[in-house]
Amino acid sequence: MIIQRLSALFVAFVVFALAPAAWASPIRFTGEFDPANWTLTLAASNGGVDVSGAPLFITVLGTDGYDDAVAGDTEYTITVPQDISLTFWWQYATHDRDGARYDPAGYVLNGGRIQLSGNQGGISQWGEVSLDLTAGDTFGFWVSSDDNLYGPAEMTVSGVPEPATVAVVGLGLLAIGFLRRKRA
Repeated sequence: MIIQRLSALFVAFVVFALAPAAWASPIRFTGEFDPANWTLTLAASNGGVDVSGAPLFITVLGTDGYDDAVAGDTEYTITVPQDISLTFWWQYATHDRDGARYDPAGYVLNGGRIQLSGNQGGISQWGEVSLDLTAGDTFGFWVSSDDNLYGPAEMTVSGVPEPATVAVVGLGLLAIGFLRRKRA
């Protein structure tokens, strides 16, 4: 019985120990991805980017009231320095009284915009994205306002937990379960 439990614990350890090599790296706004290496582009926008949470997260701020009834964009991009598999969490919130429909947000890759926020979604939305990026790609985040009225939107971007952290927590839970069963 004890040998079976130890075997199960060993298999779990091997799975958790080897799995991180296959996982994407969480985005960190440090080193080559430091905010100083990114470019902020505003078009008919009084938006911006809040980097005070770096290296853990940044917040792209949409526009509001810059030029009423004219669409505006906030875009924050970087030229990818090396091939990388990247994962990020995003959280979107809009203050627009008409909801998310008029203030979409997402990521940009080589000029193509991928909308993450749902037009019919709530005023707060979130998700996780994993991408394979190639050195030289232009990658970033954007928040738009179709009407520049009634409140801005924002999108906060952060890394997901490190695989090693997940492995340590998983092993800790397994050990606790093993010890509890042993005492019973």
